[in-house]
Amino acid sequence: MSPRFSLRGMFFLLCGTTVVVCLGAVGLYLLAQVREAMVGQSSRSLMNLFPLVRELLGVREGQWGSHDSMDALADWLGQSLQVRVTLILPDGKVVGDSQVELEELPGIENHSDRSEFKDALSTGTGQAVRYSRTTGVDLLYVAQLAGTRENPVMVMRLAVPLEDLSSVERQTRWVLFGALLAGLLLSLLGAQLVARYTRKELAALSREVAQVARGEHVWGGASPRIQEVRGLARALAALGSYVAAEIGKLEEARDRMDKLIQAMVEGVLLTDEEGRILLVNRAMSRLMDARVEPLGRTAAEAYRQAGLQEALERCM
Repeated sequence: MSPRFSLRGMFFLLCGTTVVVCLGAVGLYLLAQVREAMVGQSSRSLMNLFPLVRELLGVREGQWGSHDSMDALADWLGQSLQVRVTLILPDGKVVGDSQVELEELPGIENHSDRSEFKDALSTGTGQAVRYSRTTGVDLLYVAQLAGTRENPVMVMRLAVPLEDLSSVERQTRWVLFGALLAGLLLSLLGAQLVARYTRKELAALSREVAQVARGEHVWGGASPRIQEVRGLARALAALGSYVAAEIGKLEEARDRMDKLIQAMVEGVLLTDEEGRILLVNRAMSRLMDARVEPLGRTAAEAYRQAGLQEALERCM
Protein backbone atom coordinates (compact mmCIF):
# COMPACT_ATOMS: atom_id res chain seq x y z
CA MET A 1 0.00 0.00 0.00
CA SER A 2 1.44 3.36 -1.02
CA PRO A 3 1.93 5.90 1.80
CA ARG A 4 -0.64 8.67 2.14
CA PHE A 5 0.20 12.25 2.96
CA SER A 6 -2.09 15.03 4.05
CA LEU A 7 -1.98 18.38 2.28
CA ARG A 8 -0.46 19.92 5.40
CA GLY A 9 2.18 17.19 5.60
CA MET A 10 3.17 17.55 1.95
CA PHE A 11 3.42 21.34 2.20
CA PHE A 12 5.45 21.10 5.41
CA LEU A 13 7.75 18.51 3.83
CA LEU A 14 8.34 20.76 0.83
CA CYS A 15 8.92 23.94 2.85
CA GLY A 16 10.92 22.15 5.55
CA THR A 17 13.21 20.55 2.98
CA THR A 18 13.74 23.92 1.32
CA VAL A 19 14.57 25.55 4.66
CA VAL A 20 17.02 22.78 5.62
CA VAL A 21 18.79 22.81 2.25
CA CYS A 22 19.02 26.62 2.04
CA LEU A 23 20.15 27.11 5.64
CA GLY A 24 22.56 24.20 5.32
CA ALA A 25 24.15 25.73 2.22
CA VAL A 26 24.29 29.19 3.82
CA GLY A 27 25.72 27.70 7.02
CA LEU A 28 28.47 25.81 5.24
CA TYR A 29 29.37 28.90 3.22
CA LEU A 30 29.31 31.13 6.30
CA LEU A 31 31.46 28.75 8.34
CA ALA A 32 33.95 28.49 5.49
CA GLN A 33 34.12 32.28 5.17
CA VAL A 34 34.55 32.75 8.93
CA ARG A 35 37.28 30.11 9.02
CA GLU A 36 39.07 31.60 6.04
CA ALA A 37 38.91 35.12 7.51
CA MET A 38 40.17 34.14 10.96
CA VAL A 39 42.90 31.84 9.62
CA GLY A 40 43.98 34.60 7.25
CA GLN A 41 44.14 37.14 10.07
CA SER A 42 46.15 34.80 12.31
CA SER A 43 48.44 33.91 9.42
CA ARG A 44 49.21 37.57 8.70
CA SER A 45 49.94 38.16 12.38
CA LEU A 46 52.44 35.29 12.41
CA MET A 47 54.04 36.42 9.15
CA ASN A 48 54.82 39.77 10.78
CA LEU A 49 56.93 37.96 13.41
CA PHE A 50 59.29 36.20 11.00
CA PRO A 51 61.65 39.17 10.42
CA LEU A 52 62.49 39.17 14.14
CA VAL A 53 63.07 35.41 14.18
CA ARG A 54 65.21 35.67 11.03
CA GLU A 55 67.29 38.48 12.53
CA LEU A 56 67.96 36.56 15.76
CA LEU A 57 68.91 33.46 13.76
CA GLY A 58 71.41 35.53 11.82
CA VAL A 59 73.03 36.61 15.06
CA ARG A 60 73.62 32.92 15.93
CA GLU A 61 74.80 31.88 12.51
CA GLY A 62 77.52 29.59 13.78
CA GLN A 63 75.20 27.79 16.21
CA TRP A 64 72.41 26.63 13.84
CA GLY A 65 73.17 22.97 14.41
CA SER A 66 73.35 23.26 18.21
CA HIS A 67 70.36 21.97 20.14
CA ASP A 68 71.35 24.02 23.19
CA SER A 69 71.53 27.33 21.36
CA MET A 70 68.55 26.83 19.05
CA ASP A 71 66.25 25.47 21.74
CA ALA A 72 67.12 28.35 24.04
CA LEU A 73 66.31 30.78 21.22
CA ALA A 74 63.02 28.99 20.49
CA ASP A 75 62.09 29.06 24.19
CA TRP A 76 62.84 32.78 24.48
CA LEU A 77 60.93 33.64 21.30
CA GLY A 78 57.98 31.50 22.31
CA GLN A 79 57.71 33.16 25.69
CA SER A 80 58.19 36.66 24.28
CA LEU A 81 55.85 36.33 21.29
CA GLN A 82 53.28 34.02 22.95
CA VAL A 83 53.45 31.55 20.06
CA ARG A 84 54.95 28.13 19.56
CA VAL A 85 58.32 28.38 17.81
CA THR A 86 59.93 25.41 16.08
CA LEU A 87 63.29 25.55 14.32
CA ILE A 88 63.85 22.80 11.74
CA LEU A 89 66.95 21.99 9.71
CA PRO A 90 66.54 21.42 5.94
CA ASP A 91 66.65 17.64 6.45
CA GLY A 92 63.59 17.80 8.78
CA LYS A 93 65.50 17.49 12.06
CA VAL A 94 64.07 19.64 14.88
CA VAL A 95 66.79 21.60 16.70
CA GLY A 96 64.55 23.82 18.81
CA ASP A 97 60.95 23.89 20.04
CA SER A 98 59.48 26.27 22.59
CA GLN A 99 57.09 23.58 23.91
CA VAL A 100 59.56 20.67 24.03
CA GLU A 101 62.27 20.23 26.65
CA LEU A 102 65.88 20.20 25.48
CA GLU A 103 66.50 16.59 26.48
CA GLU A 104 63.42 15.46 24.51
CA LEU A 105 64.47 17.05 21.23
CA PRO A 106 66.45 14.04 19.93
CA GLY A 107 63.34 11.90 20.25
CA ILE A 108 61.09 14.16 18.17
CA GLU A 109 60.07 12.62 14.87
CA ASN A 110 61.49 14.03 11.67
CA HIS A 111 59.36 16.85 10.22
CA SER A 112 60.34 16.37 6.58
CA ASP A 113 56.87 15.02 5.76
CA ARG A 114 54.96 17.99 7.22
CA SER A 115 53.11 19.89 4.52
CA GLU A 116 54.05 23.37 5.75
CA PHE A 117 57.74 22.31 5.95
CA LYS A 118 57.76 20.96 2.39
CA ASP A 119 55.99 24.06 1.05
CA ALA A 120 58.47 26.34 2.82
CA LEU A 121 61.41 24.49 1.26
CA SER A 122 59.90 24.60 -2.23
CA THR A 123 58.21 28.03 -2.29
CA GLY A 124 59.62 29.88 0.71
CA THR A 125 56.39 29.84 2.75
CA GLY A 126 54.09 27.10 3.99
CA GLN A 127 50.89 26.95 5.99
CA ALA A 128 48.70 24.21 7.49
CA VAL A 129 45.87 23.76 10.00
CA ARG A 130 45.83 20.57 12.05
CA TYR A 131 43.77 19.39 15.00
CA SER A 132 45.67 19.03 18.27
CA ARG A 133 44.59 16.15 20.48
CA THR A 134 46.48 17.71 23.38
CA THR A 135 44.68 21.08 23.35
CA GLY A 136 41.46 19.91 21.70
CA VAL A 137 41.50 22.77 19.16
CA ASP A 138 42.93 23.39 15.70
CA LEU A 139 46.47 24.75 15.44
CA LEU A 140 47.63 27.07 12.67
CA TYR A 141 51.19 26.39 11.50
CA VAL A 142 53.01 28.96 9.37
CA ALA A 143 56.53 28.17 8.15
CA GLN A 144 59.10 30.29 6.35
CA LEU A 145 62.46 29.45 4.87
CA ALA A 146 65.64 31.04 6.20
CA GLY A 147 68.19 31.24 3.41
CA THR A 148 67.38 30.47 -0.22
CA ARG A 149 65.78 27.53 -1.99
CA GLU A 150 69.17 26.75 -3.52
CA ASN A 151 70.94 27.10 -0.17
CA PRO A 152 68.38 26.55 2.62
CA VAL A 153 69.56 27.27 6.16
CA MET A 154 66.58 26.49 8.35
CA VAL A 155 62.79 26.41 8.35
CA MET A 156 61.23 28.65 10.97
CA ARG A 157 57.76 27.52 12.03
CA LEU A 158 55.33 29.48 14.21
CA ALA A 159 52.06 28.05 15.53
CA VAL A 160 49.06 29.41 17.45
CA PRO A 161 45.89 27.67 18.64
CA LEU A 162 42.73 28.77 16.84
CA GLU A 163 40.66 28.93 20.02
CA ASP A 164 38.72 31.99 18.87
CA LEU A 165 37.88 30.20 15.63
CA SER A 166 36.47 27.21 17.49
CA SER A 167 34.39 29.52 19.70
CA VAL A 168 33.05 31.49 16.73
CA GLU A 169 32.25 28.28 14.85
CA ARG A 170 30.30 26.94 17.84
CA GLN A 171 28.35 30.19 18.15
CA THR A 172 27.65 30.21 14.42
CA ARG A 173 26.38 26.63 14.55
CA TRP A 174 24.02 27.50 17.42
CA VAL A 175 22.72 30.52 15.50
CA LEU A 176 22.15 28.37 12.42
CA PHE A 177 20.44 25.71 14.54
CA GLY A 178 18.12 28.35 16.00
CA ALA A 179 17.37 29.71 12.54
CA LEU A 180 16.65 26.17 11.35
CA LEU A 181 14.17 25.57 14.17
CA ALA A 182 12.51 28.93 13.50
CA GLY A 183 12.29 28.13 9.79
CA LEU A 184 10.73 24.73 10.47
CA LEU A 185 8.21 26.26 12.88
CA LEU A 186 7.27 28.90 10.30
CA SER A 187 6.96 26.16 7.67
CA LEU A 188 4.65 24.20 9.95
CA LEU A 189 2.53 27.30 10.61
CA GLY A 190 2.40 28.12 6.91
CA ALA A 191 1.46 24.54 6.07
CA GLN A 192 -1.34 24.67 8.65
CA LEU A 193 -2.74 27.93 7.25
CA VAL A 194 -2.52 26.85 3.62
CA ALA A 195 -4.02 23.44 4.37
CA ARG A 196 -6.89 24.98 6.34
CA TYR A 197 -7.68 27.51 3.60
CA THR A 198 -7.41 24.94 0.82
CA ARG A 199 -9.43 22.39 2.78
CA LYS A 200 -12.20 24.97 3.20
CA GLU A 201 -12.45 25.55 -0.53
CA LEU A 202 -12.28 21.82 -1.31
CA ALA A 203 -15.03 21.18 1.24
CA ALA A 204 -17.28 23.66 -0.60
CA LEU A 205 -16.63 21.81 -3.86
CA SER A 206 -17.33 18.47 -2.16
CA ARG A 207 -20.71 19.71 -0.95
CA GLU A 208 -21.71 20.80 -4.44
CA VAL A 209 -20.54 17.48 -5.91
CA ALA A 210 -22.61 15.67 -3.28
CA GLN A 211 -25.66 17.71 -4.31
CA VAL A 212 -25.19 16.62 -7.90
CA ALA A 213 -24.74 13.01 -6.78
CA ARG A 214 -28.04 13.20 -4.86
CA GLY A 215 -29.77 14.40 -8.00
CA GLU A 216 -30.30 17.96 -6.85
CA HIS A 217 -28.74 19.19 -10.12
CA VAL A 218 -27.67 22.49 -8.63
CA TRP A 219 -24.20 23.87 -9.14
CA GLY A 220 -23.51 26.95 -7.12
CA GLY A 221 -20.84 28.22 -9.46
CA ALA A 222 -18.23 28.46 -6.69
CA SER A 223 -15.10 30.36 -7.75
CA PRO A 224 -12.23 29.47 -5.39
CA ARG A 225 -9.38 31.96 -5.08
CA ILE A 226 -6.71 29.27 -5.34
CA GLN A 227 -5.86 28.88 -9.01
CA GLU A 228 -5.46 25.10 -8.97
CA VAL A 229 -8.71 24.62 -7.04
CA ARG A 230 -10.43 27.05 -9.41
CA GLY A 231 -9.48 24.81 -12.34
CA LEU A 232 -10.91 21.80 -10.50
CA ALA A 233 -14.11 23.76 -9.81
CA ARG A 234 -14.52 24.55 -13.51
CA ALA A 235 -14.03 20.89 -14.43
CA LEU A 236 -16.54 19.75 -11.81
CA ALA A 237 -19.01 22.43 -12.96
CA ALA A 238 -18.78 21.12 -16.52
CA LEU A 239 -19.21 17.56 -15.26
CA GLY A 240 -22.19 18.61 -13.13
CA SER A 241 -23.85 20.32 -16.08
CA TYR A 242 -23.33 17.24 -18.24
CA VAL A 243 -24.69 14.89 -15.57
CA ALA A 244 -27.69 17.16 -14.99
CA ALA A 245 -28.44 17.25 -18.72
CA GLU A 246 -28.20 13.45 -19.02
CA ILE A 247 -30.40 12.90 -15.98
CA GLY A 248 -32.90 15.36 -17.44
CA LYS A 249 -33.00 13.37 -20.66
CA LEU A 250 -33.54 10.13 -18.74
CA GLU A 251 -36.35 11.70 -16.73
CA GLU A 252 -38.01 12.96 -19.89
CA ALA A 253 -37.76 9.49 -21.45
CA ARG A 254 -39.14 7.94 -18.27
CA ASP A 255 -42.06 10.36 -18.22
CA ARG A 256 -42.86 9.66 -21.87
CA MET A 257 -42.73 5.91 -21.29
CA ASP A 258 -44.92 6.22 -18.19
CA LYS A 259 -47.50 8.25 -20.09
CA LEU A 260 -47.47 5.72 -22.90
CA ILE A 261 -47.93 2.76 -20.55
CA GLN A 262 -50.65 4.53 -18.58
CA ALA A 263 -52.51 5.37 -21.82
CA MET A 264 -52.61 1.74 -23.03
CA VAL A 265 -56.03 0.03 -22.96
CA GLU A 266 -54.38 -3.28 -22.15
CA GLY A 267 -53.47 -4.01 -18.58
CA VAL A 268 -49.69 -3.85 -17.97
CA LEU A 269 -47.97 -5.28 -14.93
CA LEU A 270 -44.15 -5.14 -14.57
CA THR A 271 -42.20 -7.17 -12.00
CA ASP A 272 -38.58 -7.64 -11.04
CA GLU A 273 -36.66 -10.93 -11.10
CA GLU A 274 -38.17 -11.95 -7.76
CA GLY A 275 -41.72 -11.34 -8.93
CA ARG A 276 -42.27 -8.13 -6.99
CA ILE A 277 -44.43 -5.59 -8.80
CA LEU A 278 -42.66 -2.51 -10.12
CA LEU A 279 -45.39 -0.91 -12.23
CA VAL A 280 -49.15 -1.22 -12.77
CA ASN A 281 -50.95 0.93 -15.34
CA ARG A 282 -54.46 2.31 -14.95
CA ALA A 283 -56.00 -0.33 -17.21
CA MET A 284 -54.55 -3.09 -15.03
CA SER A 285 -55.87 -1.38 -11.92
CA ARG A 286 -59.37 -1.34 -13.43
CA LEU A 287 -59.17 -4.97 -14.56
CA MET A 288 -57.74 -6.38 -11.34
CA ASP A 289 -58.96 -5.19 -7.97
CA ALA A 290 -55.89 -5.08 -5.73
CA ARG A 291 -56.43 -6.03 -2.09
CA VAL A 292 -53.37 -3.95 -0.98
CA GLU A 293 -50.97 -1.50 -2.56
CA PRO A 294 -49.40 -3.69 -5.28
CA LEU A 295 -46.04 -1.94 -5.71
CA GLY A 296 -43.30 -3.90 -3.99
CA ARG A 297 -45.45 -6.99 -3.47
CA THR A 298 -45.94 -10.21 -5.41
CA ALA A 299 -49.03 -10.71 -7.57
CA ALA A 300 -50.31 -13.36 -5.14
CA GLU A 301 -50.07 -10.88 -2.24
CA ALA A 302 -51.67 -7.99 -4.11
CA TYR A 303 -54.43 -9.69 -6.11
CA ARG A 304 -54.93 -13.19 -4.64
CA GLN A 305 -55.39 -14.53 -8.20
CA ALA A 306 -53.82 -17.97 -8.57
CA GLY A 307 -54.01 -17.87 -12.35
CA LEU A 308 -52.19 -14.55 -12.54
CA GLN A 309 -49.46 -15.79 -10.23
CA GLU A 310 -49.02 -18.99 -12.28
CA ALA A 311 -48.81 -17.01 -15.52
CA LEU A 312 -46.15 -14.74 -14.05
CA GLU A 313 -44.15 -17.71 -12.77
CA ARG A 314 -44.18 -19.29 -16.24
CA CYS A 315 -42.93 -16.04 -17.74
CA MET A 316 -40.07 -15.85 -15.24
